[in-house]
Amino acid sequence: MGRKRMANRDLPPRCYLRHGSYYFVTMAGKWHNLGRERRAALLCYADKVTLPQALTLNRYMDRYMAKIAPQKAPRTQKDNAIEIEKLRAYFGHMLPEDVLATDIYSYMDARGAPIRANREIALFSHLYRYLIRWGVVQSNPCREVARNKESPRTRYVTDAEFWAVHDLAPPVVGLVMRLAAITGLRIGTILTLRRDQIADEGLRIPAVKRGKALLILWSADLRAVIGELKRLRDVAGLHLVCRRDGKPYTGNGFQTLWKRVIGQALAQGKLTERFTLHDLRAKAGSETDDDELLGHQDVRVLRRHYQRAPRRVRPNEVKR
Repeated sequence: MGRKRMANRDLPPRCYLRHGSYYFVTMAGKWHNLGRERRAALLCYADKVTLPQALTLNRYMDRYMAKIAPQKAPRTQKDNAIEIEKLRAYFGHMLPEDVLATDIYSYMDARGAPIRANREIALFSHLYRYLIRWGVVQSNPCREVARNKESPRTRYVTDAEFWAVHDLAPPVVGLVMRLAAITGLRIGTILTLRRDQIADEGLRIPAVKRGKALLILWSADLRAVIGELKRLRDVAGLHLVCRRDGKPYTGNGFQTLWKRVIGQALAQGKLTERFTLHDLRAKAGSETDDDELLGHQDVRVLRRHYQRAPRRVRPNEVKR
Protein backbone atom coordinates (compact mmCIF):
# COMPACT_ATOMS: atom_id res chain seq x y z
CA MET A 1 0.00 0.00 0.00
CA GLY A 2 1.36 3.43 -0.95
CA ARG A 3 1.83 6.29 1.47
CA LYS A 4 -1.12 8.56 2.23
CA ARG A 5 -1.15 11.89 0.48
CA MET A 6 -0.02 14.87 2.53
CA ALA A 7 -1.40 17.38 -0.03
CA ASN A 8 -3.85 17.54 -2.96
CA ARG A 9 -6.04 14.89 -1.38
CA ASP A 10 -8.85 15.78 -3.78
CA LEU A 11 -6.92 14.39 -6.76
CA PRO A 12 -7.54 10.83 -8.03
CA PRO A 13 -4.99 8.05 -7.59
CA ARG A 14 -1.54 8.59 -9.16
CA CYS A 15 -2.43 12.15 -10.17
CA TYR A 16 -0.23 14.93 -8.76
CA LEU A 17 0.14 18.70 -8.91
CA ARG A 18 3.76 19.80 -9.36
CA HIS A 19 4.96 23.32 -10.13
CA GLY A 20 1.56 24.40 -11.44
CA SER A 21 1.01 21.38 -13.71
CA TYR A 22 -0.88 18.15 -13.23
CA TYR A 23 0.83 14.82 -13.79
CA PHE A 24 -0.20 11.19 -14.09
CA VAL A 25 2.35 8.69 -12.78
CA THR A 26 2.28 5.16 -14.17
CA MET A 27 2.91 2.06 -12.04
CA ALA A 28 6.36 2.00 -13.65
CA GLY A 29 7.05 5.48 -12.31
CA LYS A 30 6.83 7.39 -15.60
CA TRP A 31 5.39 10.91 -15.30
CA HIS A 32 2.94 12.22 -17.93
CA ASN A 33 2.18 15.94 -18.04
CA LEU A 34 -1.58 16.54 -18.15
CA GLY A 35 -1.44 20.33 -18.39
CA ARG A 36 -2.02 23.27 -16.07
CA GLU A 37 -5.81 23.59 -16.24
CA ARG A 38 -7.44 21.27 -13.68
CA ARG A 39 -10.54 20.28 -15.64
CA ALA A 40 -8.68 19.54 -18.89
CA ALA A 41 -6.06 17.64 -16.91
CA LEU A 42 -8.62 15.41 -15.23
CA LEU A 43 -10.33 14.68 -18.56
CA CYS A 44 -6.93 13.72 -19.95
CA TYR A 45 -6.34 11.58 -16.87
CA ALA A 46 -9.65 9.80 -17.48
CA ASP A 47 -8.42 8.87 -20.95
CA LYS A 48 -5.24 7.35 -19.54
CA VAL A 49 -6.59 5.33 -16.64
CA THR A 50 -9.80 3.60 -15.67
CA LEU A 51 -10.99 5.47 -12.59
CA PRO A 52 -12.20 3.43 -9.64
CA GLN A 53 -15.95 3.03 -10.00
CA ALA A 54 -16.58 4.66 -6.62
CA LEU A 55 -15.10 7.97 -7.83
CA THR A 56 -17.12 8.50 -10.99
CA LEU A 57 -20.69 9.57 -11.71
CA ASN A 58 -21.38 6.07 -13.03
CA ARG A 59 -21.24 4.82 -9.45
CA TYR A 60 -23.72 7.39 -8.18
CA MET A 61 -26.04 6.96 -11.15
CA ASP A 62 -26.28 3.28 -10.25
CA ARG A 63 -27.05 4.16 -6.63
CA TYR A 64 -29.71 6.68 -7.66
CA MET A 65 -31.45 4.21 -9.98
CA ALA A 66 -31.37 1.50 -7.32
CA LYS A 67 -32.50 3.59 -4.34
CA ILE A 68 -34.33 6.71 -5.55
CA ALA A 69 -35.93 5.92 -8.92
CA PRO A 70 -38.08 3.04 -7.54
CA GLN A 71 -39.93 5.57 -5.36
CA LYS A 72 -41.35 7.24 -8.49
CA ALA A 73 -44.38 6.39 -10.61
CA PRO A 74 -43.88 3.42 -13.00
CA ARG A 75 -43.95 5.60 -16.13
CA THR A 76 -41.41 7.99 -14.60
CA GLN A 77 -39.15 5.08 -13.71
CA LYS A 78 -39.28 3.88 -17.30
CA ASP A 79 -38.43 7.36 -18.62
CA ASN A 80 -35.61 7.77 -16.09
CA ALA A 81 -34.05 4.47 -17.16
CA ILE A 82 -33.73 5.80 -20.71
CA GLU A 83 -32.63 9.28 -19.61
CA ILE A 84 -29.91 8.05 -17.25
CA GLU A 85 -28.23 6.10 -20.06
CA LYS A 86 -28.02 9.26 -22.18
CA LEU A 87 -26.46 11.09 -19.24
CA ARG A 88 -24.16 8.16 -18.44
CA ALA A 89 -22.70 8.11 -21.94
CA TYR A 90 -21.67 11.77 -21.63
CA PHE A 91 -20.95 12.32 -17.93
CA GLY A 92 -20.48 8.84 -16.50
CA HIS A 93 -16.67 8.84 -16.58
CA MET A 94 -16.44 12.22 -14.82
CA LEU A 95 -15.94 13.00 -11.17
CA PRO A 96 -19.08 14.56 -9.65
CA GLU A 97 -17.28 17.68 -8.46
CA ASP A 98 -15.78 18.34 -11.90
CA VAL A 99 -19.04 18.84 -13.81
CA LEU A 100 -19.51 22.51 -14.67
CA ALA A 101 -22.48 24.42 -16.06
CA THR A 102 -20.55 24.74 -19.33
CA ASP A 103 -20.39 20.93 -19.58
CA ILE A 104 -24.15 20.74 -19.17
CA TYR A 105 -24.69 23.38 -21.85
CA SER A 106 -22.38 21.41 -24.16
CA TYR A 107 -24.48 18.30 -23.55
CA MET A 108 -27.70 20.17 -24.30
CA ASP A 109 -26.28 21.64 -27.51
CA ALA A 110 -25.02 18.24 -28.68
CA ARG A 111 -28.20 16.41 -27.74
CA GLY A 112 -30.22 17.64 -30.74
CA ALA A 113 -33.55 17.15 -28.96
CA PRO A 114 -34.26 20.26 -26.86
CA ILE A 115 -37.27 18.96 -24.95
CA ARG A 116 -35.71 15.59 -24.17
CA ALA A 117 -32.54 17.41 -23.08
CA ASN A 118 -34.63 19.40 -20.58
CA ARG A 119 -36.04 16.21 -19.09
CA GLU A 120 -32.59 14.64 -18.87
CA ILE A 121 -31.06 17.67 -17.17
CA ALA A 122 -33.99 17.72 -14.75
CA LEU A 123 -33.05 14.14 -13.81
CA PHE A 124 -29.36 15.12 -13.60
CA SER A 125 -30.29 17.97 -11.26
CA HIS A 126 -32.27 15.59 -9.06
CA LEU A 127 -29.26 13.26 -8.95
CA TYR A 128 -27.09 16.17 -7.77
CA ARG A 129 -29.56 17.00 -5.02
CA TYR A 130 -28.88 13.52 -3.67
CA LEU A 131 -25.13 13.86 -4.20
CA ILE A 132 -25.29 16.88 -1.92
CA ARG A 133 -27.35 14.88 0.58
CA TRP A 134 -24.84 12.00 0.42
CA GLY A 135 -21.94 14.37 1.09
CA VAL A 136 -20.32 13.84 -2.32
CA VAL A 137 -20.50 17.46 -3.57
CA GLN A 138 -21.33 20.87 -2.13
CA SER A 139 -23.33 22.39 -4.98
CA ASN A 140 -25.54 21.54 -7.94
CA PRO A 141 -24.16 22.76 -11.31
CA CYS A 142 -27.58 22.33 -12.94
CA ARG A 143 -28.92 25.29 -10.98
CA GLU A 144 -26.80 27.60 -13.10
CA VAL A 145 -28.23 26.25 -16.37
CA ALA A 146 -31.19 27.78 -18.22
CA ARG A 147 -33.36 25.11 -19.82
CA ASN A 148 -34.33 25.09 -23.47
CA LYS A 149 -37.47 27.06 -24.19
CA GLU A 150 -40.65 25.00 -24.34
CA SER A 151 -44.00 26.03 -25.78
CA PRO A 152 -47.12 24.39 -24.35
CA ARG A 153 -48.92 22.05 -26.73
CA THR A 154 -51.97 23.75 -28.24
CA ARG A 155 -53.75 20.89 -30.04
CA TYR A 156 -57.45 21.04 -29.14
CA VAL A 157 -59.65 18.11 -30.16
CA THR A 158 -63.05 19.29 -31.37
CA ASP A 159 -66.22 17.28 -30.79
CA ALA A 160 -66.41 16.49 -34.52
CA GLU A 161 -62.84 15.10 -34.53
CA PHE A 162 -63.47 13.16 -31.34
CA TRP A 163 -66.55 11.36 -32.64
CA ALA A 164 -65.04 10.78 -36.08
CA VAL A 165 -62.20 8.79 -34.50
CA HIS A 166 -64.45 7.21 -31.87
CA ASP A 167 -66.79 5.77 -34.47
CA LEU A 168 -63.89 4.08 -36.29
CA ALA A 169 -62.32 2.65 -33.16
CA PRO A 170 -62.76 -0.83 -31.65
CA PRO A 171 -65.14 -0.75 -28.66
CA VAL A 172 -62.39 -0.80 -26.03
CA VAL A 173 -60.58 2.14 -27.65
CA GLY A 174 -63.81 4.11 -28.00
CA LEU A 175 -64.69 3.55 -24.35
CA VAL A 176 -61.24 4.65 -23.23
CA MET A 177 -61.61 7.80 -25.35
CA ARG A 178 -64.93 8.59 -23.72
CA LEU A 179 -63.60 7.92 -20.23
CA ALA A 180 -60.59 10.18 -20.86
CA ALA A 181 -62.79 13.01 -22.18
CA ILE A 182 -65.27 12.68 -19.28
CA THR A 183 -62.79 12.37 -16.41
CA GLY A 184 -59.54 13.91 -17.70
CA LEU A 185 -57.63 10.90 -16.36
CA ARG A 186 -54.22 10.08 -17.78
CA ILE A 187 -54.24 7.06 -20.08
CA GLY A 188 -51.81 5.27 -17.78
CA THR A 189 -54.28 5.69 -14.92
CA ILE A 190 -57.21 4.51 -17.03
CA LEU A 191 -55.37 1.34 -18.06
CA THR A 192 -54.74 0.47 -14.40
CA LEU A 193 -58.27 1.16 -13.11
CA ARG A 194 -59.55 -1.72 -10.99
CA ARG A 195 -63.11 -2.78 -10.36
CA ASP A 196 -62.66 -2.24 -6.62
CA GLN A 197 -62.18 1.50 -7.30
CA ILE A 198 -65.88 1.75 -8.17
CA ALA A 199 -67.64 3.16 -5.11
CA ASP A 200 -71.21 4.15 -4.26
CA GLU A 201 -70.39 7.84 -4.72
CA GLY A 202 -68.22 7.55 -7.79
CA LEU A 203 -64.82 6.44 -9.07
CA ARG A 204 -61.92 6.53 -6.58
CA ILE A 205 -58.60 7.63 -8.08
CA PRO A 206 -55.41 7.44 -5.99
CA ALA A 207 -52.95 10.34 -6.02
CA VAL A 208 -50.62 10.42 -9.02
CA LYS A 209 -47.29 12.29 -9.04
CA ARG A 210 -47.80 15.41 -6.90
CA GLY A 211 -51.55 15.54 -7.39
CA LYS A 212 -54.34 14.69 -4.99
CA ALA A 213 -56.47 11.60 -4.63
CA LEU A 214 -59.82 12.12 -6.33
CA LEU A 215 -63.36 10.88 -6.03
CA ILE A 216 -64.98 11.48 -9.41
CA LEU A 217 -68.69 11.71 -8.69
CA TRP A 218 -71.17 9.81 -10.80
CA SER A 219 -72.77 11.41 -13.81
CA ALA A 220 -75.01 9.75 -16.37
CA ASP A 221 -72.16 9.61 -18.92
CA LEU A 222 -69.65 8.22 -16.42
CA ARG A 223 -72.09 5.51 -15.27
CA ALA A 224 -72.77 4.56 -18.89
CA VAL A 225 -69.08 4.23 -19.79
CA ILE A 226 -68.18 2.22 -16.66
CA GLY A 227 -71.18 -0.04 -17.26
CA GLU A 228 -70.16 -0.69 -20.86
CA LEU A 229 -66.56 -1.43 -19.83
CA LYS A 230 -67.77 -3.99 -17.27
CA ARG A 231 -69.95 -5.69 -19.87
CA LEU A 232 -67.38 -5.57 -22.66
CA ARG A 233 -65.18 -8.36 -21.31
CA ASP A 234 -67.09 -11.34 -19.97
CA VAL A 235 -64.11 -12.53 -17.92
CA ALA A 236 -63.20 -12.48 -14.26
CA GLY A 237 -60.50 -9.89 -13.82
CA LEU A 238 -59.39 -7.04 -11.61
CA HIS A 239 -59.12 -4.36 -14.29
CA LEU A 240 -61.86 -2.38 -15.98
CA VAL A 241 -59.90 -1.99 -19.22
CA CYS A 242 -58.54 -5.36 -20.23
CA ARG A 243 -57.90 -7.71 -23.11
CA ARG A 244 -60.15 -10.64 -23.98
CA ASP A 245 -58.17 -12.87 -21.62
CA GLY A 246 -58.80 -10.48 -18.72
CA LYS A 247 -55.22 -9.23 -18.51
CA PRO A 248 -54.60 -5.46 -18.52
CA TYR A 249 -53.17 -3.69 -21.55
CA THR A 250 -49.62 -2.49 -21.45
CA GLY A 251 -49.06 1.14 -22.33
CA ASN A 252 -47.24 0.17 -25.54
CA GLY A 253 -49.91 -2.36 -26.47
CA PHE A 254 -52.71 0.17 -26.19
CA GLN A 255 -50.69 2.80 -28.04
CA THR A 256 -50.41 0.34 -30.94
CA LEU A 257 -54.21 0.10 -31.10
CA TRP A 258 -54.48 3.87 -30.94
CA LYS A 259 -51.97 4.53 -33.73
CA ARG A 260 -53.85 2.09 -35.95
CA VAL A 261 -57.15 3.92 -35.39
CA ILE A 262 -55.61 7.37 -36.00
CA GLY A 263 -53.96 6.06 -39.15
CA GLN A 264 -57.32 4.85 -40.47
CA ALA A 265 -58.97 8.18 -39.66
CA LEU A 266 -56.28 10.08 -41.55
CA ALA A 267 -56.35 7.67 -44.52
CA GLN A 268 -60.14 7.96 -44.82
CA GLY A 269 -60.09 11.75 -44.62
CA LYS A 270 -62.08 11.84 -41.38
CA LEU A 271 -59.20 13.63 -39.68
CA THR A 272 -56.76 16.19 -41.10
CA GLU A 273 -54.39 16.37 -38.11
CA ARG A 274 -53.56 13.56 -35.73
CA PHE A 275 -54.05 13.90 -31.99
CA THR A 276 -52.80 11.88 -29.05
CA LEU A 277 -54.56 10.12 -26.23
CA HIS A 278 -53.06 12.70 -23.89
CA ASP A 279 -54.79 15.45 -25.90
CA LEU A 280 -58.07 14.03 -24.59
CA ARG A 281 -56.96 14.96 -21.08
CA ALA A 282 -56.52 18.51 -22.36
CA LYS A 283 -59.97 18.36 -23.95
CA ALA A 284 -61.42 17.49 -20.55
CA GLY A 285 -59.44 20.28 -18.91
CA SER A 286 -60.60 22.75 -21.53
CA GLU A 287 -64.28 21.93 -21.15
CA THR A 288 -64.68 21.49 -17.39
CA ASP A 289 -65.89 24.13 -14.96
CA ASP A 290 -64.11 22.37 -12.11
CA ASP A 291 -60.43 23.37 -11.73
CA GLU A 292 -59.83 20.26 -9.60
CA LEU A 293 -60.94 17.69 -12.18
CA LEU A 294 -57.41 16.91 -13.38
CA GLY A 295 -56.03 16.68 -9.86
CA HIS A 296 -53.43 19.46 -10.15
CA GLN A 297 -52.82 21.45 -6.99
CA ASP A 298 -51.47 24.40 -9.00
CA VAL A 299 -54.21 25.93 -11.16
CA ARG A 300 -51.51 27.58 -13.29
CA VAL A 301 -50.49 24.14 -14.60
CA LEU A 302 -54.08 23.47 -15.64
CA ARG A 303 -54.40 26.78 -17.43
CA ARG A 304 -51.01 26.64 -19.14
CA HIS A 305 -51.04 23.04 -20.35
CA TYR A 306 -54.61 21.80 -20.47
CA GLN A 307 -57.04 24.60 -21.21
CA ARG A 308 -56.69 24.74 -24.99
CA ALA A 309 -60.21 25.50 -26.24
CA PRO A 310 -60.61 28.97 -27.79
CA ARG A 311 -61.80 31.49 -25.21
CA ARG A 312 -65.34 32.67 -25.78
CA VAL A 313 -65.57 36.47 -25.82
CA ARG A 314 -68.32 38.94 -26.59
CA PRO A 315 -67.75 41.49 -29.35
CA ASN A 316 -68.08 45.21 -28.76
CA GLU A 317 -70.99 47.22 -30.04
CA VAL A 318 -70.17 50.13 -32.32
CA LYS A 319 -72.34 53.02 -31.20
CA ARG A 320 -73.18 55.95 -33.40
